[in-house]
Amino acid sequence: NLAEMRRKHVEAIRALVEVAAGRADVGDGLDANWLDVLQCVSQLEQLQLLTQGSEQARRTNSARASSSVDAPSLFSSVLSVSGPSVEHSISARAFVAPSSEPQPPAAASKRKSSAALVSTVSITDLAKLETNSQVLVVTVDRLFTASVRLSGAGIVDFVRALSQVAWAEIATAFAGTATSAPNHQKQRQSQEVAPPSRLFSMTKIVEIAYYNMERIRVEWSQIWAILGPLFDRVGAYSDTRAAMFALDSLRQLSMKFLEKEELPHFAFQKEFLRPFADILEGDAAARPAAADLMVKDMVLRCVYQLVQAAATHIRSGWKAVLNVAQIAARDPHDQIAEMGFHIARECAQHHGPQ
Repeated sequence: NLAEMRRKHVEAIRALVEVAAGRADVGDGLDANWLDVLQCVSQLEQLQLLTQGSEQARRTNSARASSSVDAPSLFSSVLSVSGPSVEHSISARAFVAPSSEPQPPAAASKRKSSAALVSTVSITDLAKLETNSQVLVVTVDRLFTASVRLSGAGIVDFVRALSQVAWAEIATAFAGTATSAPNHQKQRQSQEVAPPSRLFSMTKIVEIAYYNMERIRVEWSQIWAILGPLFDRVGAYSDTRAAMFALDSLRQLSMKFLEKEELPHFAFQKEFLRPFADILEGDAAARPAAADLMVKDMVLRCVYQLVQAAATHIRSGWKAVLNVAQIAARDPHDQIAEMGFHIARECAQHHGPQ
């Protein structure tokens, strides 16, 4: 509960991060406990956003307050105006995820009356926790840059935990849209505007992928066995903002990876580019395909740009590229099908010998 946050809690988080980032042998020994460390870092970053007092944060909080949507995030904020000055305050009620069950009118009115009595925590008090101190910010950054010193097993544990935290940040905003909800509730939820997903840990995933791309192929293949499915899920997710971010990040990582020449008898390019096809096609047993036309268009544009910019470096990746074109050609939307044929024609006419 943010209302109970004290300076000692921030110091405890800082000490935890310093222990994890200080020595590689300590990080290798954390194993599954990386999840606890990275969850603390994720919540600390959200607390920093609340306490920084920037104009961007004010606009975000103001938009959330006027949208009448209760965000189920642990550190959701509410903007309140009192007296002649504007004061940011955080309601302790907002730290608990809203119930997905329909509320009767009597219960709703009772909840509104009790909300007036709930205690608030001012941004000024939270600023005293010094979560934005330079020492703490540098310590958190060092946690991710130090991932290159982890062993093969240690980096796999680190990436697995970070992937879980990243997915939790993105999926939290849509936690209330369960398929088991009543029909009238589904209709009401479809009309609401969900709060934007957090992408802090997803951004860190892109960073550590860059940092660790020079690892030997065996270690990198284990890392991508975790990151690939994550990009599949986020790229096909119902939050268009998160999906577009995942696709653009995947495009940048692919450009960087294709700069490395593929060794004979290896087909890792095909595995690296497979998420583009998985996002378009989906898997009925595990994940749905992307439904947003903007996302589908983004997938095809990313693949086309890869072909244009890195065709001379593509080896086994051609199979993934042509698979994307084939899936797109079967799409019921003419715009997507035409782009799929355009990619296939580009490959055949200009890159056929490869």
